[in-house]
Amino acid sequence: CYVRLLQNFRSLSYVKATLVGHISFRCISAANIKKLSLATFSIPPATMKSGRSKAPPTNSSGWEYLLTATVLLLVWLVGFSLRLFNYRATSYMVDNGFYKFLNWFDERAWYPLGRIVGGTVFPGLMLTSGSIHYMLHSLNIPVHIREICVFLAPFFSGLTAIATFLLTKELWSHGAGLFAAAFMSIVPGYISRSVAGSYDNEGIAIFALQFTYFLWIKSVKTGSIFWSLMTALSYSYMVSAWGGYVFIINLIPLHIFILLLMGRFNSRMFIAYNVFFIMGLILSMQTPFVGFQPVRTSEHMAAMGVFILLNAYAAICFVYSLLSKQHAGYLMLILTLVFVFVGLNIIALLTYLGVIAPWSGRFYSLWNTEYAKIHIPIISSVSEHQPTNWVAFFFDLHVLVASFPAGLWFCCKNMNDVRVFAILYSITAVYFAGVMIRLMLTLTPVVCVLAGITFSSIFKRYLYDEAAERTLMLHGLQRRKASHQDQSRSKDRTMYDKAGKLRKPLQLECAEAREQILSTCPDDDFGTLKTIIIATMLLLLSMFVVHCTWITSNAYSSPSVVLAYYNNDGSRTILDDFREAYFWLRKNTPDQARVMSWWDYGYQIAGMANRTTLVDNNTWNNSHIALVGKAMASTEREAYKIMRALDVDYVLVIFGGMIGYSGDDINKFLWMVRIAEGEHPKDIRLDYRVPAGFDRARNTVIGNKKFNLEHLEEAFTSEHWLVRIYKVKKPRNIYSIPKSERVFEHRRSKPYNKHSSGSSSTTSPLEGNRLGEMAPLIPLPPALKNSKTNQKTAQQRSDGLLDGRLNRRHSDCSSNRYNTDDWGVVEVNRTVDLVSEKNCERLTLVVENTRFVVESALLRSKPNTMLGRMFGSSRDHNLVKPNEHGEYVVAEGISAGCFRAILDYFKKGIIHCPPNVSVAELREACDYLLVPFTAENVDCVDLRGLLHELSNEGARERFNIFLNKIILPQMVKSARDGERECHIVVLLDDDIVDWDENYPLQIGEDLPLAVYSSQLYRFFKYIENRDVAKQLLKDRGLKKIRLGIEGYPTCKEKVRRRPDGKSEVVYSYVQRPFIHMSWEKEEAKSRHVDFACPIVKSKSNPSLASAFSDLLPSSPPYVPNANNAAGPSSGRPTTYTNPPPPQPSEPYPHHVPPKC
Repeated sequence: CYVRLLQNFRSLSYVKATLVGHISFRCISAANIKKLSLATFSIPPATMKSGRSKAPPTNSSGWEYLLTATVLLLVWLVGFSLRLFNYRATSYMVDNGFYKFLNWFDERAWYPLGRIVGGTVFPGLMLTSGSIHYMLHSLNIPVHIREICVFLAPFFSGLTAIATFLLTKELWSHGAGLFAAAFMSIVPGYISRSVAGSYDNEGIAIFALQFTYFLWIKSVKTGSIFWSLMTALSYSYMVSAWGGYVFIINLIPLHIFILLLMGRFNSRMFIAYNVFFIMGLILSMQTPFVGFQPVRTSEHMAAMGVFILLNAYAAICFVYSLLSKQHAGYLMLILTLVFVFVGLNIIALLTYLGVIAPWSGRFYSLWNTEYAKIHIPIISSVSEHQPTNWVAFFFDLHVLVASFPAGLWFCCKNMNDVRVFAILYSITAVYFAGVMIRLMLTLTPVVCVLAGITFSSIFKRYLYDEAAERTLMLHGLQRRKASHQDQSRSKDRTMYDKAGKLRKPLQLECAEAREQILSTCPDDDFGTLKTIIIATMLLLLSMFVVHCTWITSNAYSSPSVVLAYYNNDGSRTILDDFREAYFWLRKNTPDQARVMSWWDYGYQIAGMANRTTLVDNNTWNNSHIALVGKAMASTEREAYKIMRALDVDYVLVIFGGMIGYSGDDINKFLWMVRIAEGEHPKDIRLDYRVPAGFDRARNTVIGNKKFNLEHLEEAFTSEHWLVRIYKVKKPRNIYSIPKSERVFEHRRSKPYNKHSSGSSSTTSPLEGNRLGEMAPLIPLPPALKNSKTNQKTAQQRSDGLLDGRLNRRHSDCSSNRYNTDDWGVVEVNRTVDLVSEKNCERLTLVVENTRFVVESALLRSKPNTMLGRMFGSSRDHNLVKPNEHGEYVVAEGISAGCFRAILDYFKKGIIHCPPNVSVAELREACDYLLVPFTAENVDCVDLRGLLHELSNEGARERFNIFLNKIILPQMVKSARDGERECHIVVLLDDDIVDWDENYPLQIGEDLPLAVYSSQLYRFFKYIENRDVAKQLLKDRGLKKIRLGIEGYPTCKEKVRRRPDGKSEVVYSYVQRPFIHMSWEKEEAKSRHVDFACPIVKSKSNPSLASAFSDLLPSSPPYVPNANNAAGPSSGRPTTYTNPPPPQPSEPYPHHVPPKC
């Protein structure tokens, strides 16, 4: 045990561990021998002297239980010494309470969806850790929750060994239980899930599994309601801890069903199963993540079917006892057929109607191993869900693989009700472990149980002290003969004629027994064979101890975030790239930064870097994971579109090409494509004619090395290039259309021939790239200046490039008139005549190379618009001038289709938004032309866009009210206090802020101002409203504007004491909106610094660094200085004294003039 406790420090050799293993197993064997001999004859070996001792027998059960308890304590210590998203969840539950944990919405996971943690997690692990933390603090033992989480799995590994001992003891014997407990404490198949720091559900679930099985065996053997209730309680704890509870709720019904088929029905099993099923069903439904699954999923239907079958069989047996044998046989057959027919039809109907959910993909893949790979590839992508190879059985179980079949044979040979359960447990566990390597964890306990039975039976057979046994048997016969003689003298002999009639059979029996005992004396050959067998068993056990020690030390003692490998010279190298990358993310990225990576690293990024992730190890949303996989497998341009849609700031990838790490994202790339194919089948295609690729085995250099990233830039690379982080570039403010996507061909058009027409609407053709002299216009808004249409128009005007199919005469173009109801795209160089009367003043307006002929009276009918003011009766001809063709160029940057729709407002009073014009573009054009944009005069198909624009307008008006009434008074208050910025938190009207004066908040000097307004709180819930408010504040001259949601302390929740004795207060925080703004530009250094010299005039320089580096002109004062380091390039004699460099404590560098 001492060696095992020090094993994690690796300070002892394997030889010592082997010797201690020999001693441990010898103690177990000695305990087994002593127990068997004492339990059989009840005579201490110390009092045996060739059968002549007449000392009364003593009770040895106290020594037996003491030795058993000692061995179990050593086993528990061994198990504990080998073990060093869940910790984060437990910490949240401890800090905020269980009910807030159930309602916890984790915004840092599965962005932008988020995750409701309380309803999507098994809370048993968190409840166990939180309960231990609460108990220790109640006893004034200050232990951090981190220490509890680290040592929880090793602590429960000892309890698992004890539960295995209890189960094996009920199945076989005490000796077998001790062997099984010893195996369970060191077997690698269980150590892999119970090392210290492995804070996962399996750490406590295996204990709950074994303890539930022990209680079930106990309830079946006794038929007690108490043990059945305890089984249900243990099962409910297992349900809250791990999803593997389905194994229990299917194995126990299978046990009952097999016992019914074997004809072993009795009242004990009837009581045990009925109580367990009813109470276990009710208690399991109390777990939020499970809910109504026990009555609505196919995984639980077997338990319900066996419950109905058991009660129906009990009813039939009762009726069978009341009827004759012939009638009871017919009744049994009829009821069986009816029950099977009706039951199957009801289950099929409920499954068809959707009341009973079918088998989930993870459980269905246990029966059809190819199902998950074809239909749900994300299940097959997990390495734990792959089929188990033969090496894994030996790696995790070693000699137990060869020994547990013998224990299974012992159970089959000596079968009873409880050993049937062990047989079924082993068969099902072997099958499931072969299908999925993760289920090796469920096979390990039963293998330890059966291997314990095997070794216990072998040592029982070959480690008897047969000389002592023969002495005990002879001594027992002599005592029996003497006691019979005493009884024969005292009895009345009237019943028999002679006493010899009674003594003769006893004497004959003793003589035969004596001859049989003496004849069983083994010869020397048998003793030698027995010694060889015992030595072989001890050798196997010592090899098992060495194997477990080596596996634990080299395979299961390193955390997953810190990797290690051995060099060619045997030295060990530690790879700490993961922690290095997560630390960089935590310290060098914004708190709200979104990181995209493959789902394997989601929990680590959220827990260690505290940054928002898109997917994590919960894998509850296959579509979201498929979208990330599509981004990983797409080209950079296509992936950038997905990243921008998901607001990704950084991309984290694992690259093992530098050091040969095989578990990188390139190895997982195939699963990214397979998972993405399920949700995006049209985007996945097969490439048949592709090169063979590159690999490290052929030592081939990759082909395409010289390429530049367009939308991503490298932000961080770890020491061994294992983790690489890329920053997603923000889109440019000015959108440029790629050449491959431009509509107009780059060819110069032929010059037009000049001609004239009698109509007043006739215009002169264009020459080259000249459209005419531009009239002065009002400046455009930024949205219209940067629009695609304006860029296309500017490109056409600058280059004189027109589409070849539009290169036609102007007369031909003017002959094609637009219909007033035509909402198609307005082509270039078309003329649209909107004049209905002949004798009226006509105006030709040019918009995007399209001429609109309109009536001037129609524009003057709306005098409040820009066009009404430009062409009204009081227009200024100096401001609005036509070009040389008599045309007015207006609405620079507005598309022709959009302008055509706005002209309908002057004629019909309603604007019909064309399908090819967005509502936002139409809104910008209306604002530019001063045309009202309301729900009454705008008709469009895109209701969402219309309502969005109207909401923005309403948000501006409403925020103006909030700004003047609520926000501006707080800003004025801060300004009067001499502040240059203001931080305001918006609270609800019913929020209560109660800060304890004795325990002030540790928030420094930046104390935010709080305003109470539920209306403003609801206004800031929408990010669109926050954007509108931010733009409005920016337009009003404010700077450094930040709007968001942050935590605000309301009241003191509890006070806890740190390990150093200081008190620490924990406040309850609520998520509330905040506004941060400034009206001054904060500067970190002075704007003006003078460096004075007694002779040279002062010289101003705004930069401290450049001022210090400026060369001073030579000065007559001279001071010899041997330590002067000025070079000849300084521009002055090398003996002059330079100003000393500024010290960290000095605000400005001091210039010391030289002494004269």
